[in-house]
Amino acid sequence: MLKRTVKIILGVLLIIAGIAGLVLPVIPGILLIFVGFAFIIDKNPKVLFKEVVAKAKGKYQKMQEAKAKKHNL
Repeated sequence: MLKRTVKIILGVLLIIAGIAGLVLPVIPGILLIFVGFAFIIDKNPKVLFKEVVAKAKGKYQKMQEAKAKKHNL
């Protein structure tokens, strides 16, 4: 429990530093944001990416079906 809490706090701090890095020229903002999210997520990034892609495909198919129904009316 404590280990998870420390990982979340570290991840949030890295994300905040990354946001500051977007406007400050010395700090690599995007890199810190990605590393911060990597600390926060529990899943393997490859598995998480596949889940996100699957959800996006499902939503896209639903939109296409709704559009097809609208044109059929």
